[in-house]
Amino acid sequence: MATLATLSQQVGRQTSELCPRFTVRVRETASDPARQFMAGSTTQITEDLLQIQALGAAHVVLSTQTNDVVRFRWEIETLAAHVIPHVR
Repeated sequence: MATLATLSQQVGRQTSELCPRFTVRVRETASDPARQFMAGSTTQITEDLLQIQALGAAHVVLSTQTNDVVRFRWEIETLAAHVIPHVR
């Protein structure tokens, strides 16, 4: 982000905020350490989001990949209860 800010300043432009989008796959237990980013337990997903926050992300858009309404609701409620409070 520092490099982007420097380059933007050099050309007289305002730096846009970093607002990445990720697909989240919440698991009930921890995944293998070689797991895909944003897939795993709530602790692992929290750690992933904290890394993104440290890079300077102003906001993050999270989505799920399921057509199962019950699964979708469980993932959203789980993120709201166990992840989001730790990354504000």
